Order: sequence, then structure tokens, then C-alpha cells
Amino acid sequence: MFNISSILGILVKAWKKKLAALSLKSKHRILAKWIKSICNHMYWVVDTTEHQTKFRESKWLSIIDHIANEHTFGYPEFSSCEHGLLGNLVDDNGKHIQRVWINNWVVKYYLSYSVISNFENCSGTTEIF
Repeated sequence: MFNISSILGILVKAWKKKLAALSLKSKHRILAKWIKSICNHMYWVVDTTEHQTKFRESKWLSIIDHIANEHTFGYPEFSSCEHGLLGNLVDDNGKHIQRVWINNWVVKYYLSYSVISNFENCSGTTEIF
């Protein structure tokens, strides 16, 4: 029998695989820098919504705008990111890293389609979505 954590782990692993495959295409290489954040976003959504379907859906869809440096959205249940001003990234050695945003409409379109279909496919079949 699967529990919520193992089902979520399976979904995240599948997402990571799809995103990695897409990021191999020359036009979509920028996506590789966001795979970890997108997967972490999936865990965060589940951890912070407790079966509130519309709120959960809005939070999940917000990743599409967030990766393009857009932090307010048109969802009444979740209208903006909860984080404050985003500062510079720092690696393990203390070196500043330029944050790279995805403005490629093809990648955003693919993510939009995949995110929405993932949510719709999972919403009625598991306790996660």
C-alpha cells in the first residue's frame, strides 16, 4: 500500500525525468537550472494546503509565473508568492550566482500544459491532489 509520501515521491521523480528530457533540447537548456526548484515546489504545495483543492491548484499553477520572475497571479485563492524580495543566490563557496528566469514562451507553454494535466490526472485519484 502506498502512503502520501511515496506517491508524491513517484510523481516528483516522473516530473524530474520529463523536465530533464525537455532541458536537453538546445532551446530549453535554461530549464535545467529550475528542475530542483520545480520539484521542491511540488512538495511545498502538498505540505502547505491540506486538501484545499482550489487553493492547492492555484499554488501549483503559480510555478509557471514564478519561474519567469512574475510573483502575482490571477488566482483568487493564491494571488501572489509568499516570499519577500528575492536576493542573489549564493553557492556553497559563498560565490554569488545570477538568478536565471525563464521567459521562453515555449517552455512556459509546455509547463502550463504539463502542470495542468498533471493536476487534473492526479486530483481525483490520490490524496495528494
